Amino acid sequence: MKNATITLMFLWVIGTLNAQSLAPGYYITNNNDTIAAEIKIRKGIFNQVTNDFIDEAEIIEGNNEIKKFKPADIKEYGFTLDNTNYRLFSKPTKNGTNKFLAPVFLGPKTSLYQYG
Repeated sequence: MKNATITLMFLWVIGTLNAQSLAPGYYITNNNDTIAAEIKIRKGIFNQVTNDFIDEAEIIEGNNEIKKFKPADIKEYGFTLDNTNYRLFSKPTKNGTNKFLAPVFLGPKTSLYQYG
């Protein structure tokens, strides 16, 4: 029993130390200003991403101030994580509230976004 407790505490400490990282990125304000920033990425014990990217973006600007943006606050944000580029757009959903949605296809007349 004592070994199991020590093992669980060790996993929790390692998970806590490795729980957050920053990804280089940007966000676009509602006034169409593009601002370079770092996006806060939360990770779990097994290094899986645990962010809820559709409801909120945690952004760190140059002065190390953390800002939390809801979909109504900005038009878009993007970041690079593990050599993959992510872009999320603030778009209305079926119930009328805005969420950050990932584009599947962007076209001149029609675009398709993924929810979740």
